[in-house]
Amino acid sequence: MSKTILHYGEILWDQFKDYKRPGGSPFNVAMHLHFLKQRSHLISAVGRDELGSQLLDIMSRKELSTKHIQRSDYPTGTVSVHMVEENEPTYTIHKRVAWDFIEPPDDLPELAESADAFTFATLAQRSSTNKITLQKILSHLPKKCLLFLDVNLRPPFVSKPVIEFSLKRSDYVKMNRDEWEQVGRMFDLDEESALLQKFDLKGMILTLGADGSIYFDRDGGHYIESAVKITSGIGDFVGVGDAFWACFIFHTLKNNPWDETIKKANRYAAWVAEQKGGIPDPDDELIEAVK
Repeated sequence: MSKTILHYGEILWDQFKDYKRPGGSPFNVAMHLHFLKQRSHLISAVGRDELGSQLLDIMSRKELSTKHIQRSDYPTGTVSVHMVEENEPTYTIHKRVAWDFIEPPDDLPELAESADAFTFATLAQRSSTNKITLQKILSHLPKKCLLFLDVNLRPPFVSKPVIEFSLKRSDYVKMNRDEWEQVGRMFDLDEESALLQKFDLKGMILTLGADGSIYFDRDGGHYIESAVKITSGIGDFVGVGDAFWACFIFHTLKNNPWDETIKKANRYAAWVAEQKGGIPDPDDELIEAVK
């Protein structure tokens, strides 16, 4: 049965040396859940420019709703992606762009009431406008709605108050190894279980890149799953964590066992790692394999 999932945050262009791809963590997650046959609604903004029109055209072609993508007088967001050792990306995230100025949608009460899940991340909270809009969205969400937080620490946009606010309003959180080390130091925590207890979280995903991922639950248990071997060398590793997160959310909303959830999320993420860009088109065979 299809669920309704709201997403809040950035939609932008990842600009590589020789090509560009649509991206932004919330957009990637929304698109992957759309691929997984869920009702995805992204609340974001693009400019009144050609780059913004191109993003809306891509969403329309892929049949992802553009209803809640606002047109802004600020330029469409862009990120310069630089590849370093082992084909890992680093990012230069340009400021004062359209997704820094997202307003609450006019139909927010009705939209929020329909939500089974809400996904958000820390990066989009770099602007005061977005912090206010996020608080308004959160205030309208029903109690049944599960909240999924992606901690994406991109210097210089790292703020302890933002992370603390976000963790207090989440049910599940995802971060990678480096992000966990930073968050642990921020709150003087040595173990993942301490984070779950401090912020009353239901669960936490720690992504480990080529080493796989670990799921921690609030009762102190954990489940480790090795990564799926990458067989193609043409991928750029952008959006891999977003693909994993989308598949995790999909199975969490279905109340599937954690071992099955993590195994399938790893498989989906590995496929994306073999492609260029964060939202390559999966075929029906792959979708059926990870559902």
